[in-house]
Amino acid sequence: MVTDISPLQDGSTNDSSDVATSDPISGLSAKTPKDFQVYMNIIALLEEVLPLQYEDQLQAHVSRLCWFFIRCSSEQPLVSAHYTSLTTILVCAQKIHYFEKKKVFIYACKVQD
Repeated sequence: MVTDISPLQDGSTNDSSDVATSDPISGLSAKTPKDFQVYMNIIALLEEVLPLQYEDQLQAHVSRLCWFFIRCSSEQPLVSAHYTSLTTILVCAQKIHYFEKKKVFIYACKVQD
């Protein structure tokens, strides 16, 4: 996958660069930086284009997109682009009142039963 992350391999043995840290991602970089940058650019494009979609175009895909990016973020927790895209989707869903409509629908189903 294009979002693999590996430890930095610079070959230096300078003791001044070996700083102890509790940061779990310290010293990590993408295995394929160019692919990772392309992925980050696609997520940036998603942030710009998704809010421009009409309500009826986005509404059918909100749950599927959320599920996809939650799954990706659980498999690769160090890739911030997954969280960024999920946040973008949830903000757009909030703007189209996606969750309020679902609440009313669930309530209507309970009343009819």
